[in-house]
Amino acid sequence: PQKVSLADLLRQFWSCHDPTQGEAQGADKGSQYRSCVYCTSKEQAVATRASLRAFDSVLQSGGYVPITTEVREDPLPFWYAEENHQQWIAKRAPYSQHCSAEPTGLTLPTFEDWDWASEASRGADVAAVRAMFRPLLSQAFWDSFDGSVHAPNSQATLDPSAIEAAKADLDQRRREQAELLAEVESNSRYVAVLRYCGRCGGYERRAVDLTGFLQRALDIKVGMVQDAEATGNFELKVRQPAAVSGDQAAGSRLALVHSKSGGEGFVDTIEKVVKILKFIVEVDATARAAAATGGDLEANIAATAANFHGLRQAKSAAAAALLDDAPKKASQSKTTPLPKSQAKKKPKAPQPKKQPEALGILSQDALVLEPTEGEGEAAREGRPCSLWCSGAAARCA
Repeated sequence: PQKVSLADLLRQFWSCHDPTQGEAQGADKGSQYRSCVYCTSKEQAVATRASLRAFDSVLQSGGYVPITTEVREDPLPFWYAEENHQQWIAKRAPYSQHCSAEPTGLTLPTFEDWDWASEASRGADVAAVRAMFRPLLSQAFWDSFDGSVHAPNSQATLDPSAIEAAKADLDQRRREQAELLAEVESNSRYVAVLRYCGRCGGYERRAVDLTGFLQRALDIKVGMVQDAEATGNFELKVRQPAAVSGDQAAGSRLALVHSKSGGEGFVDTIEKVVKILKFIVEVDATARAAAATGGDLEANIAATAANFHGLRQAKSAAAAALLDDAPKKASQSKTTPLPKSQAKKKPKAPQPKKQPEALGILSQDALVLEPTEGEGEAAREGRPCSLWCSGAAARCA
């Protein structure tokens, strides 16, 4: 506590995960993954609640639901985990701070701007608490040790030379990320570009899922660029030809179609997927040609969106209506399915959770898509691909 205060710990705590997820952290579900702070004194609880309310205001302004973090100040028994769980990350270098906690990228207000007034109204001696837990780590420390999966795995120190070296490392990663982003965005072969937070593996998993889905469904190339640090970004841009964008001088431009930092969250509902598919189909000829196979366009888009396995389990009423309407439209269209005798058999593999039958942008007679690296091998060995094919009739080359 002479070097790191409770205020410093809380700043790291709120920045390293999404505290609005209830009994879950990203893909990890269950009560053991809930967000919680167990205090050993009333003073600690006062400071924790003041920081919670301050951060909750920031999150809700950014489109998040209220914080679900449990704060306890009553004495609780404590047991150490098994030995193989001690120093878990340090033992598994170079994986660094890899997790699926999906931090928000939003910033906790300064210590002085925490919600001390609410605690004072409850009778707390706020002045004493603030004196006890004031921040000790410098801004230079926070500017250097970003805590992302790309950060050095070695322990952070307060030595000025170590802070300077960490800052140089972070600056280098930022430059490389900026160069890569510029290269991908300027490359016309990428119809869409997905940029995502570099803090944890949860963002990467979602990015890989969405990229693979769009490439299979629309026969397009999607560029992926991971940020150099924790940003909370998950944004998809789509290239618009000059004829659509009206920007004849530039030839084409990238239009922002989805942005988590803009309040839209992750791409996890059928409405969001439909919006993305429709936008791409409207501006890209290749995607439009793929979407035209198999019948009614609206029905194809709705049914294909329903097969994106990044959707939340509980579908909204609007999503149900989309799915109910898709078969009606498809039944009115003229579609010639591939005869069973000609259908290419799939290797047996563990199946993902059952999803609605695809009508398809990828219909039974759609073109065979090129698998990404490693997927063909997985299919030949009877294993599911890391990016499971979207659409019931989609198949690897």
